Amino acid sequence: MTYSPISGPPYDVYSLALGGAMAGLTARAQTSASPATYAFSAACADAWAQAFDAAWDDASPLDALQAAMIGQGSCGFWAACERLPTAGWAGPSAAPPAAGPAPSQFARAVDAIVAAITAAEDQAAAEGIALPPWRTPPASLVFRPGGVASENVFVTEASLAAATRALGGAAYVVTFDFSLQAPSGLYVLETVGPWDLAPNGTWISEGSAPTTYAPPFQTLRFAAGTTIPPGCMPTIAGFVAVEVTQGQAVYTRDLSAAHEPETYVLRDNAIVLQNAEFAGAWIATTGASYGQLFLYDNASLGDAVQVPSLTTALVNHTYVTSYDTSVLYGETINLTDGSLINYASDGKIDPSQYPIVGELRGVLQDASGLAVTTIPPGVAKGGTLISDAAHGVLYQCNAAETAWIALT
Repeated sequence: MTYSPISGPPYDVYSLALGGAMAGLTARAQTSASPATYAFSAACADAWAQAFDAAWDDASPLDALQAAMIGQGSCGFWAACERLPTAGWAGPSAAPPAAGPAPSQFARAVDAIVAAITAAEDQAAAEGIALPPWRTPPASLVFRPGGVASENVFVTEASLAAATRALGGAAYVVTFDFSLQAPSGLYVLETVGPWDLAPNGTWISEGSAPTTYAPPFQTLRFAAGTTIPPGCMPTIAGFVAVEVTQGQAVYTRDLSAAHEPETYVLRDNAIVLQNAEFAGAWIATTGASYGQLFLYDNASLGDAVQVPSLTTALVNHTYVTSYDTSVLYGETINLTDGSLINYASDGKIDPSQYPIVGELRGVLQDASGLAVTTIPPGVAKGGTLISDAAHGVLYQCNAAETAWIALT
């Protein structure tokens, strides 16, 4: 990400300000079905949202009043705005300037809306009215095999799955506590076939952050043919490690034209890897259209220290995006032609970990501009392109897979 919101994740302040501004900007100009028509409006809304997020400067959950006023205040400002300060642009119906506005242009307007929100909050408090939260906090569940079951503590795989299903589709967080296992911190799943978890789940770990990939890092091992039902892939977060040693893929989905693309997320130091040769994939997609995997905040696919000889963690995945300090280790991805690795991370794609069996295909988007000097052409298939947003396609791997050829 080129801008990292303060209010997130899930980036509520930024997204509410962005959506409100975009609604106000386009309210009088919705005559085109082409997204390109609204590209400059989106750039303005993004600058506004960044300014609002910076002025708000708080990652605490919003209440209902705050959320309503951020969105509606942003919409109202832009619906009534006829000219951007110093930008020389007379509203959505006029030709835009060559460059979009900067967030600093909106500091005064944003500060005014924040002040109005503060005044409304103070008035509600003076009336003794407790404002409800904007989002209902996700249900908090604990999975502690070997422990004692209670209202929100579950000790078997079946009881945990049943509890998630009883939520009726609401968001939930499962905290893994494998401290009572031997060895401590490692749990091997016993379910054969689908583990009947509900959608909208997030997996996190018990205890403080570890310094190495070892207990107390909570490790969930798929070894008995356990699978996750379609549509129920959780977000992996909070120092959770997932190992696949079974031959079956954990999650298989045909995302053809009949399905919406799915999004999978690893964040907060989560690790997904395969710890056995010829193990099944973590995600194996089929069909003509696939989902998107996003890695954030030190998340990684594979671990070269723990597993010197890695196998494939993802199969046939179209979009894999690496943000912040996340890392893609060698042989973790087997991409099909047309797949895309979007590399925008302080971490790295480690070329030394990619022998020819770890085929790199499709397009490598390289924001740093260094990929062609660090990735040997022998790891890429002929026709693989390296590009970046500023310069477009720069190099192509030749058919013999012996060189990167500069394109003009």
